[in-house]
Amino acid sequence: MNSSHERNLQGALEDLRRELRKTRFCVICSTLCLGGAGITALFAFASTRKGGVAGLGLSLALGVLGCLLLPKPRANPLQRLFELEDTRCVGVLLDALPVASGTMYEEAIRLLTHLLPKLDSSVPLTHKQRKILCDALAHGNIVDDSAFLSAILDSLPVIGAISALPTVRILAERVALHPVEKAVRAKAQECLPVLEESARELRDYGSLLRPSDGREPPDVLLRPATATFDDPSELLRAESSEPENKVVKL
Repeated sequence: MNSSHERNLQGALEDLRRELRKTRFCVICSTLCLGGAGITALFAFASTRKGGVAGLGLSLALGVLGCLLLPKPRANPLQRLFELEDTRCVGVLLDALPVASGTMYEEAIRLLTHLLPKLDSSVPLTHKQRKILCDALAHGNIVDDSAFLSAILDSLPVIGAISALPTVRILAERVALHPVEKAVRAKAQECLPVLEESARELRDYGSLLRPSDGREPPDVLLRPATATFDDPSELLRAESSEPENKVVKL
């Protein structure tokens, strides 16, 4: 791997992570300010005239501050990732989807659509990132997001997202009228057997590790013998062919 490419990739990913942290912080602060504005307004209407005016002024100030804090993401880090075309940025892009908006969200979708079909097993994805991908498949618009959904279906056999199996089955069996719907359905029909086989192998592996369910309860395995003896002295008596009180004559 080219060292310059590696440095550029790490720099672009760090810029994107920094942008995501900034966006999350702005969303939290904006939500708190707007929520505080609403609560302050309620108290202002319930208070006296003088206190109500002050409360409404504070509410207005919090509302303006909340609007100013709304995130305004830049697309520059994503543009650098477009130029690098490296599948290792897929995980970070998936982390960006829940918090991205506007241009950043559109660019992230476009880049994921381009990179997901190239994904291989060497790119690790976390459970959260797989869930984001499966949720995007389940809630995407099959006409407007057909290219993105097809890219997700291309990647599912590689990442082994068995949790997407119900959604893939629905897409594979649905009635398709529009050409793009037919294209998505064809992708789902290709993906479905692979996911079903993976799910079957997982069930078989689980059955091998499952303890055996015998009909007898576990305590039966070590149950003592139930044989009875009429005379306890017979338990340890040695066998002898001659009577015990035999007298030997000289």
